[in-house]
This record gives sequence, structure tokens and C-alpha cells, in this order.
Amino acid sequence: MPEFLKNIYNKKFINNLANEFNNNYSRFDPDKFVNDIFSGDWKQKELKAGMRHIAVTLSNHLPRDYTRALGIRMDDCE
Repeated sequence: MPEFLKNIYNKKFINNLANEFNNNYSRFDPDKFVNDIFSGDWKQKELKAGMRHIAVTLSNHLPRDYTRALGIRMDDCE
């Protein structure tokens, strides 16, 4: 059976994402970000709900100032 698309957002992907943000924003706490992603009902979320959860959680870990948050970039994100 083919793999579900939602499964690309796995522990490895989220850890890599967290590390990329930490490399470019020293106040970013990768461990807290990963814990916040996988807390609660993560396993029950479907693709769109999981993507939304990642986006909201990421916004909670970046500067509130939109211009500052935009300045944080990921150099080598695949």
C-alpha cells in the first residue's frame, strides 16, 4: 500500500525543520518546538490539520514582529 502524504511530516522532518530554524535564529528552541508539534493528538491529524498545526506552532516560536520573522530564512532546507 502506498505511503500517506501526511506521513512525510514525521519526526525526522520536524527535527530537520527545527534545526534549520535554530541555525538561523538562535532564540529558536528546537526541542520545545518538536515537543509542541508532537504533543496532544498529532497522530490523529490528517494532512491539512497537521500542516496547520506545524504552521501555528512555528509562528508561536518565531518573533511576533512579522518583518523580523520574515528575515529568518532556511539556507539548506530540502
